[in-house]
Amino acid sequence: MLEKLWQNIDNPNEMFFIFKVNEINQAKKFIENAYPQIIKENPKAKLPKMTFLKEK
Repeated sequence: MLEKLWQNIDNPNEMFFIFKVNEINQAKKFIENAYPQIIKENPKAKLPKMTFLKEK
């Protein structure tokens, strides 16, 4: 579920977003599987850098 979405005021093409997931390992596996397929279909695709955080 999308929790937060920000846009860089100096670069409107740059976005920062936070998703909250119930199962972190499932989310990681989804990204690990999706990224190679996306690059295979479009080698010039600009995919976001994913960082996984733990809420405290």
